[in-house]
Amino acid sequence: MILPIKTHLEAIPPVDVFYLRRTGCYGEENTLLMKRFQKWMKTHHLYSSDAVILALALDNPETTPPDSCRYDICSPLCREFLCLENIPSDMKTRQLAGGSYLVFELEHTAKAIQEAWTKFPEELNRLGYQLDPSRPIMERYFRQMVENHLCQLCVPIL
Repeated sequence: MILPIKTHLEAIPPVDVFYLRRTGCYGEENTLLMKRFQKWMKTHHLYSSDAVILALALDNPETTPPDSCRYDICSPLCREFLCLENIPSDMKTRQLAGGSYLVFELEHTAKAIQEAWTKFPEELNRLGYQLDPSRPIMERYFRQMVENHLCQLCVPIL
């Protein structure tokens, strides 16, 4: 495994977000959704120095038919978003549940992220934590971290 640069526990509070969702096989289409979301944020001046984008794979492709897997790209609601006109019809809002997370800081590469998704169950077990299946695992991209080629995988724990 590409070892995480750092691992820490974090209590993440509930957060209201705006998001785009796609349903279908995980893969390249998710990357395209991320690019569309980032472009929209930049166009509307929401991609500030403290911006954060979350990517949530809401379904396990081992137990959900691949064409039914849901994937959300979101960012915390802010006053600037609420003042916008002409928000795309497929842009929605909702609240993400908070709770305890084991956070893996990773290199921001496709290989490191994919490997972390594959290997995090072993690491949870090794560290003595149990996955909370009631909340989604989140990839978290703080703009300042991404500019330093880093990102995080936030795994909900009981």
